[in-house]
Amino acid sequence: MHSAPIISIVICTYNRCKQLAAMLVSLKQSIDIVDRCKYEVIVIDNNSSDDTRKIVEKAKEDMSIHYIFEKKQGLSNARNRAIQEFAGEWLLFTDDDVLIDSKWLQNYLALISKPVDAGFIGGRIVPLWQEPAPKWLKDEDLAFFSGLLGKYDLGADNHLLSATDPTPCGANFAVSRSLIESVGSFRTDLGVVGRVPARGEETEYLHRAMSQGIPGYYSGKSLCYHLVDKKILNLQYLYRFGVQKGIAAARMANEKPRSSWIKIFGFSIRGLYQLMKGRGDRARQCLINIGVQRGIRLAA
Repeated sequence: MHSAPIISIVICTYNRCKQLAAMLVSLKQSIDIVDRCKYEVIVIDNNSSDDTRKIVEKAKEDMSIHYIFEKKQGLSNARNRAIQEFAGEWLLFTDDDVLIDSKWLQNYLALISKPVDAGFIGGRIVPLWQEPAPKWLKDEDLAFFSGLLGKYDLGADNHLLSATDPTPCGANFAVSRSLIESVGSFRTDLGVVGRVPARGEETEYLHRAMSQGIPGYYSGKSLCYHLVDKKILNLQYLYRFGVQKGIAAARMANEKPRSSWIKIFGFSIRGLYQLMKGRGDRARQCLINIGVQRGIRLAA
């Protein structure tokens, strides 16, 4: 009889079979250098209608994968299914649109085996542009843009997360079984549903953990690369992204944030001013903020 794995790697996926295929190839390179008994790989297919299952079956020729179909749409539903199914001491979430560094898993296992005095670990995420970045993007670290690009980069070293550090991002974070037993499931009124760019489910989950005094850790050496499609930076998507950020902020807040037409007007004026200065990124940041204000109003 085999002992339970130390870590369960979970990829929640929806209609991204081509990206998933590339992701699984990079994952195999990372798992090939660790002992098989230390991990399991689970793919949660969140009601895909493309060739996701065929891609997983093909990948099974090279590595062991547990395929699970979760019909209930929504990333939080897929993550909650993973919570029900995983066998490891730790549950490691990653995404279908990332590429994994060859020592990604090895570095997670090294931290867990110490063990670290933490209930969750966030790995480093660096944007990987599939085409050259737009010329108007001068600063990837602008508020909101960093999250939009999937960037989570606190440096190459490992350290305990402080109260002022941002929480890990969904494409690269691990939670212990004891944390899950304490915190429970992900909120299904938050997070991506299909192609709606909703936000906030892992942030709320980790904030819930921290409110119970559960510390977190940052692994700068557990690196993955988030594939960035320039198409998502169109004005319509940026506005929708902001709206969903506002809805999530309102749902997560103990006291609902206030929105006003004055704030919307102010962000509009600032956006035009930044555009005139040649700072298209800051102008688009204002557009996202307008969306946030609209989302707060919609959440009323």
